[in-house]
Amino acid sequence: MKKSELKQLIKEIIIKEFSGKDTQRIKDLFTKSAGDDTKLLRLAGNMAKSITDPQKAYDRGVAAKDMLDEPELQNIFFNRAKELGLDPDTKQTKNSPSTNAKGTIFLPSYPALALWDHELTGQISDGYWENSTPHNHWQFWTSIDSKLGTPEVKITGGRPVKTGYGITNKDLLDVVGDRMITGARLAKALNKQISRDEYDMAEYFAPGMLGHSPTTSEEFIKAKNEYMQSGRIRDYEKTKLTKLNDNLVRKYFNTHYNEKDMMRDLKQIKLAMKNISYQR
Repeated sequence: MKKSELKQLIKEIIIKEFSGKDTQRIKDLFTKSAGDDTKLLRLAGNMAKSITDPQKAYDRGVAAKDMLDEPELQNIFFNRAKELGLDPDTKQTKNSPSTNAKGTIFLPSYPALALWDHELTGQISDGYWENSTPHNHWQFWTSIDSKLGTPEVKITGGRPVKTGYGITNKDLLDVVGDRMITGARLAKALNKQISRDEYDMAEYFAPGMLGHSPTTSEEFIKAKNEYMQSGRIRDYEKTKLTKLNDNLVRKYFNTHYNEKDMMRDLKQIKLAMKNISYQR
C-alpha cells in the first residue's frame, strides 16, 4: 500500500468515529482529496469562503480539530470565522446571536419525520439554503427535536428568524428527490422514526444505484449480491448493503410511496413550520 493510501485509510478510520453535519462536511473534503494534502487545503479554502455565518465557520473548524488535529486545516475555518466577526479564542461574535433554541416540531407521519430529520435540516444548514439570510437562520431549525403528531412547532426557548423555505422547489428535488423518496419509503415500511444510517442505506434503492433499477425485491436482492461480490464495491458500501437484509428489502418493496406522497409530506412540513406556538 502506498504511503498516501495508508494515510488516507487512517484518516477515514478516525473520521468514522465521529458524526454530525460539520463532521460530514470535513469527511467529504477528505474523500474528495483522496490523500492529496494540497488538494485538501484548496477544497477547504473554497468551502470556507462559501460560509457566511461566523458560528458555522467556527463549528467547521472545531469538527476538523476534533477529528484530526491538523492546525493548517482547522485554521482555514477559524480564520474565516474571525473574518466574519467571531473570535475563535473567546467564541464571542458581534453579528451572530445565539437563538437558545428549544422546542419540538411535530409531523404527522414517519416518512415526513425522515425527510425532516435527515434531509431538510441538512439542506437548511449546509446545503441548498446554506447562504440564505439572515445568516443564523438555520440555528433554530437544526436545534429542536422532532416527534410524531399534528403539524406544528412548540417552542420553549428562542425563536426562528426564518420560517419560509421552498422545500418543494423543483431544482432542489431534481437533485435529491430520489433519495428523499427512498428514505421516506423505508420509514413507512419500518413504521418508525428511522436513524441517519437507515436513511443513508435506503439510497441504494434509488434507480441506477446498483447499476440498474430493480423493480421487485427478488431482483434487488440478486443485484445487491452481485454488486457485493464485484470488485467495484467499497468497504463502507459493503457495510451498508449488509444491513439491507432480505427481510428489510421485501418490506421496502411491499410498501407504496412515490413522488406524490413525498410532496404531500413536504406540504405538511411547511404547514408545521408556520404553525408555531410558544410554551413559556
